[in-house]
Amino acid sequence: MKGSNLQIHFGISEDGQDYYLLDFLSGWQALSISRMKDGKFAKLDVANFVSRRGQEYDIVIDVRGHSITSYIDGTLVNRLTVATETRGGVGLATWGKKTIARFRDPKIRHYYRY
Repeated sequence: MKGSNLQIHFGISEDGQDYYLLDFLSGWQALSISRMKDGKFAKLDVANFVSRRGQEYDIVIDVRGHSITSYIDGTLVNRLTVATETRGGVGLATWGKKTIARFRDPKIRHYYRY
């Protein structure tokens, strides 16, 4: 594999082995939501998205029950439904030797159902 990119992991299992991720696929000019489960990686939803080097983005990942949506600068990019409710931790990551990412004021909001 060639390239590098920014990733936001979410729904991370307690052992850290299973998770979803929002993946900036800069080389492909796309944004995907993927899943790592039982050591297997699968892209679940891929949308065209041209990211620009040095550009700052407002990224929102909205996870509610079985629904996952992503927004970049207020515009819907990915939308999908998954088989099980997504729960777990959040992590910020990069992949590749040339990736540099800066995160400013990250916010995680949890909404509980009663």
